[in-house]
Amino acid sequence: MTLDRNSIVEAAVGLWNEVGYAESSLRQLARRLNVGVQKIYEHFASKEEIALYLYRSINQKAAEGPKGTLPDFLRRKVEVLTPSASIFTFY
Repeated sequence: MTLDRNSIVEAAVGLWNEVGYAESSLRQLARRLNVGVQKIYEHFASKEEIALYLYRSINQKAAEGPKGTLPDFLRRKVEVLTPSASIFTFY
């Protein structure tokens, strides 16, 4: 597996779904990816930066596509968010 920003984010989403965002650490993420923590730091400065990258990616994907009405935009945003929606659950 090539370690890039997207593979790190994908692994982070899986980790956050399992243990929750607040309970996760970059060390846990590194173990999941079978790399040292420094390899993650080569791509992201913090766990928060990974979450921000994910948030911006979701917003960008939701904004892409045919222009339409506000409900169309919101529908696309929900469709993009659905696979990762559980990480945005607040307890």
